[in-house]
Amino acid sequence: MPSATPTRSAVDTATDTATDSVFRLSVEQYHATIDTGVLNEDDPVELIGGVLTDKTPKNRRHRVTVTKLNAAIFRLLPPGWFHQIQDPIHFPDSEPEPDIAVIRGTPDDVTDSHPAPPDILLVVEISDTTRPLDRTIKKSVYVRAAIPHYWIVNLASRAVEAFSLPHPESATYTHSQTFTESTPIPIRPRSPAC
Repeated sequence: MPSATPTRSAVDTATDTATDSVFRLSVEQYHATIDTGVLNEDDPVELIGGVLTDKTPKNRRHRVTVTKLNAAIFRLLPPGWFHQIQDPIHFPDSEPEPDIAVIRGTPDDVTDSHPAPPDILLVVEISDTTRPLDRTIKKSVYVRAAIPHYWIVNLASRAVEAFSLPHPESATYTHSQTFTESTPIPIRPRSPAC
């Protein structure tokens, strides 16, 4: 009589099959699904590493944190920089929609295209239930794109995990530091030449 619990090899095989059956999209194919109406701007997905990924619904704590951080970053930005909230940024294989991105230039500079490296200085993800994704897949996408600064605002621990000095060849940030309410982030406004 067969066991009701799948064996380890059966689970591994099922997982391998599921992973192998993922259909990857290029950024151009992703745009085509939007242009033809297959997807629209209200669909809760983003392209991460060539795969359509669900965006988790935002709870109240997440929304409030985005609002507060938005106001704080706005006050620090010098002329020549702007920030956007939960809008796409463009990489060769991804178009993530981080909670906040700080970008060189003005919003008029990205009327016809999404912001792309090297004009992106900082990407911030507010992380509650999405922390595993933010610390692995999204972090990998941001480091491969050589985004200079990546922050994960960890709502559970009330801390900011700050990553900098990307090293795309080894797919890692070479510097990381965690800031809490008792150790504020030392932010200096940057000049437009930075």
